[in-house]
Amino acid sequence: MQIIALNTVNNTSYAECVTKQKIITIEQDAVDLIGLCGYHHTNNLLLYADNVDDRFFELKSTLAGNVLQKFMNYYMRVAMIMKDDLSDNKRFKEMALETNKGNYFRIFKDKQKAVDWLTSG
Repeated sequence: MQIIALNTVNNTSYAECVTKQKIITIEQDAVDLIGLCGYHHTNNLLLYADNVDDRFFELKSTLAGNVLQKFMNYYMRVAMIMKDDLSDNKRFKEMALETNKGNYFRIFKDKQKAVDWLTSG
């Protein structure tokens, strides 16, 4: 099963999750994904909301915090495409607004904007 595809835009490569399966269900899954990206010589990753366990969006589960910390520790830049509205999940929405100010993890509704951010340097 293919999990990621490697793409290049503006001479910058990024890995895109091409499976619809949940590939991050525990913290170790993020480490494995980081390793896979490293194998392909990129620290840029495009994820979809469908790729993470539903507990990721429940901050009390600590899955999001632990996964994002791993991404930061390994200098990964991760863009997540999330088409659903966050308005019904106040805590996750607050976290998303905060992380969107940083350089390691951002949430986008539009794939092109996510790719532009990942490949802008």
